[in-house]
Amino acid sequence: LADGGLVKNIPVDVARAAGAAVVIAVDIGTPPRREAELSGLPDYLSQSIVLMSLEADRRQKAMADAVIVPDLGDHTLLDFSGRAELISQGEASARAALPAIRAALAAKGLDVTAEAKARAAEPVWAIREVRVEGLADPALGAAWAGRAAGAAKTRRAAEKDFLSFCAEAGHPLVAVERMAWDESHGRLAIQAREARVENITFTGNVITREWVLRRELRIRAGDPVNLSALEQDVQRLWATGLFEVVAARFEPEPEGRVGLRIRVREKPPGRLRVGMHWNQVIS
Repeated sequence: LADGGLVKNIPVDVARAAGAAVVIAVDIGTPPRREAELSGLPDYLSQSIVLMSLEADRRQKAMADAVIVPDLGDHTLLDFSGRAELISQGEASARAALPAIRAALAAKGLDVTAEAKARAAEPVWAIREVRVEGLADPALGAAWAGRAAGAAKTRRAAEKDFLSFCAEAGHPLVAVERMAWDESHGRLAIQAREARVENITFTGNVITREWVLRRELRIRAGDPVNLSALEQDVQRLWATGLFEVVAARFEPEPEGRVGLRIRVREKPPGRLRVGMHWNQVIS
């Protein structure tokens, strides 16, 4: 569960009501900024949103079994840069919270030692050569192959590292269909599958023709789901100056397909408004 807006950014009580035995809350909210750091209306708007949600966030975190608070550095509510850095910070914060998480699991009588022992018993592969197939961009597979060659990994660790690498590169909906290991040659072969965009739909464009929106997009139906490309398309739509809101979202559809939904709110003619934009992905 994630992001209930101003009312419930960290919905711990909702997770409890849904039957969760252990709830781990992750707080990635932007802390209030000092007055000297506020320089204009957008800054004050962002600050007001943060202040309105602080008390609700505090109450929700108090109900969690463990809380992870990554160090966001200078990244703010409307900042979509530095994805790789933020992912690394999140991983580091999660590792730091492991003692509290283990204690919460033990307090609820949940035994994770069996899985840990099974993981420790996995054979370690001394990887000398890697072949990745099934990705739309062969360079992505080649880049991971170059990183993995020479490493020693279990099957589970190799798969996790491969998927994390793809996600950090903007391809969050990659799946591993098959992994084959050739012990005699130290060769790892990965057959991957990448979700593709089945269709693209627009809402909110009352005055603006749909062809104008499509003209700004580089993503086309049939392309793989690429979050980096989506961010660039959102920026292009925003740069037209026609909209005060641009929201883009990948949505799962039947049979493993994915649709791209783009919602805009047009600026009233002849009026200056302050707006914001964002993008999301669902796996």
